[in-house]
Amino acid sequence: MDETEKPQFGSSEPEEKNKGDFVRRPSIRTMKTDVSEFMKTERPSLITLISQNIEESPKERMEKPSILKRLDWKVVGMVLGGGIAFIAVVVAAIVFFASRNASNTGGEPVPPVPIQLSRLSYDATQNISAKTPTEFSSRIIELASTVRSVGLLQKLIVTVTGSDGSNHPMGYKDFMRLISASAPTQFNSVAFSEVEPFLYFAAERPVFGVIVPVKSSDGASQSLRDWEKTLPRDLSFFLLGRRPESSILFFEDRSYKNLQYRFVKLAQEGDFGMGYFVFRPKNYVVITTSEETLRVVMSRLLEN
Repeated sequence: MDETEKPQFGSSEPEEKNKGDFVRRPSIRTMKTDVSEFMKTERPSLITLISQNIEESPKERMEKPSILKRLDWKVVGMVLGGGIAFIAVVVAAIVFFASRNASNTGGEPVPPVPIQLSRLSYDATQNISAKTPTEFSSRIIELASTVRSVGLLQKLIVTVTGSDGSNHPMGYKDFMRLISASAPTQFNSVAFSEVEPFLYFAAERPVFGVIVPVKSSDGASQSLRDWEKTLPRDLSFFLLGRRPESSILFFEDRSYKNLQYRFVKLAQEGDFGMGYFVFRPKNYVVITTSEETLRVVMSRLLEN
């Protein structure tokens, strides 16, 4: 073989073997050949991706839209618009029904409905109407002066005449106005709008009292204790014109049929004072000016 015909390094040339048989000599492996073979046979997964990312220019990467830019703002606008429209319809409906109710009632609040406080068993009822404190006071004194049998418990159903001539059942605020009284804010906050005054004809004298339903027995009890310092003065209407003999107020805890009540004497002799109790089973407050009356009302509440 001539020198010009010698195989080049790294090439594969035929080699004579056994007289005419030729075999191909393997070429010498290098890193370059291995990489080339790998790129031909393997999937260009990670390497391809990396190379593509390297080849991508910064300008092309910046021109790709972000996630927020790819959002369909038309769809977003339609959703927000629909929500706002729904809220507007609900508000309009509320305003419409409220205005219709106001027109049906002449724009004035619906008068409170009288409640049966505890279905207390009264011996008699009396309907009266009043517009001013003076008128209310004169009607109560007139009824108290009427001769009645001893032990009679009379329920007073009071109708209040408004400035426009309309009538409605007397509520708690009406009652406090008609007797020219004021109560602590704490008691006002626990008192319901209903109220039920009564007259009891004791052996000594007629007694005025009231039943007030409350939201919380504990709250009412605490507010009444705080009110004791001025209770007889603030509720002087209950005394029906009689003046206390002493200005020293000392309420005492007393009990009757396992019910606790508080009472202060306003005279040395007789059953004359100011007392109250909270009937917890029904959340009622009872205020009156004689122990006999408190006990009668307690007994009748326990009967029902």
